[in-house]
Amino acid sequence: MVLTESKMLSLGSEAPNFSLKGIDNEMHNLEEYSSAKVLVIVFMCNHCPYVQAIWPRLIKLQADYKYKNAQIVGINSNDDAGYPEDNFENMKKYAEERGQNFPYLRDETQKVA
Repeated sequence: MVLTESKMLSLGSEAPNFSLKGIDNEMHNLEEYSSAKVLVIVFMCNHCPYVQAIWPRLIKLQADYKYKNAQIVGINSNDDAGYPEDNFENMKKYAEERGQNFPYLRDETQKVA
């Protein structure tokens, strides 16, 4: 299990850049979304019942607002040793089953979270 000290950013702070592997097997970073008028980063994982409940709404929001230059990005920082459902291969499976239309990234070290 990875334990990382939590550091809260002050309101109005710029989001720190990141480089994370997505379920598309590509690396993604914050800068590639800089042209989005609205960027929503959702820390999510496969096994969470709250995430499961809102997953369809996130997909609908992305579909409805894509053409207004809004972008949702999901980041899974969960410990997949304790929650095997949240491993990278299951992230791909869950996203495909749900028809996910936004990037889903893996934060293995939990440094982004």
